[in-house]
Amino acid sequence: MAMSRRSGKGNIAIVIIAAGLLGFAAIAMFTGERPIGAAARFMDALAKGDVEALTDLSNAPGYERAEIEAQWTRATKVAGPYFSFMYEVKSEAMQGSDKAVVLVLQTPEAGSVTAYERRVELPMTKTESGWKVDVLALHRDMYPGLPR
Repeated sequence: MAMSRRSGKGNIAIVIIAAGLLGFAAIAMFTGERPIGAAARFMDALAKGDVEALTDLSNAPGYERAEIEAQWTRATKVAGPYFSFMYEVKSEAMQGSDKAVVLVLQTPEAGSVTAYERRVELPMTKTESGWKVDVLALHRDMYPGLPR
């Protein structure tokens, strides 16, 4: 019966990979979500018509949560159910520790022959509960019936 021996090279590689993964997890845990991540979740919720997520990711000073939720319900169920679009979240630009702008390329009516790609900037504010989109500052052409 032959015995096999392994060299220690494989074990060292596993230790290095594990340390790298732990380091990455620690950095992610202490830095929190970036504005671009919240913007991607917002655009996904907008594309799906997810009123709850849109409300959670909206920053609208002076409005109660119920008011913003009612406006998102109207926007997604009445004004925009036939508005389709594709999007690609491209980049973020920090404007201090609690402000940012996220660049999104949006193609409204993506399936039509007149579809075109346009640049949309999502203004972001960091709140106690994380990064949120300043929905009152969004351009009106981005989506029908945006909260106002």
